[in-house]
Amino acid sequence: IIRSNTNSVPLQGLGVGNSYTNVKDLGNLQEAIQEALEIKKNRFAYKHIGENKTLLMVFFNSSLRTRLSTQKAGMNLGMNTMVLDVNAGAWKLETERGVIMDGDKPEHILEAIPVMASYCDIIGVRAFAQLEMVNLFSAWKELLRILCKLSPTS
Repeated sequence: IIRSNTNSVPLQGLGVGNSYTNVKDLGNLQEAIQEALEIKKNRFAYKHIGENKTLLMVFFNSSLRTRLSTQKAGMNLGMNTMVLDVNAGAWKLETERGVIMDGDKPEHILEAIPVMASYCDIIGVRAFAQLEMVNLFSAWKELLRILCKLSPTS
């Protein structure tokens, strides 16, 4: 998901409050690819786009390449970047509804989303279905809907 609460993002297709959960959400895929290739040719030509903006990457599953490439891309576009590894260390978030919060997860995702959105202009979420994450994956579309609904888009 990408959620922007800024007034404008100069790249074509990345408008105010847009959410991207599927490649089809980009609109014309060929135009998006051409734009990406243009940015890749001159990675630092678009630093003004991310100036004074913050990208939060929320990882439900670790991924070295995804984390590093996304963080580097954000920095190339002039953004500040933050990473939240949800199931690692002190950053565990509860995703099940109706759970008594007396375990090792100090925050519920429903309470955390508005906090994350209040500090960030763009939120990227990475989750991948694994056998031990079947419940999270089956509820993923609901979490994406909630993230979009609870994120401010002024």
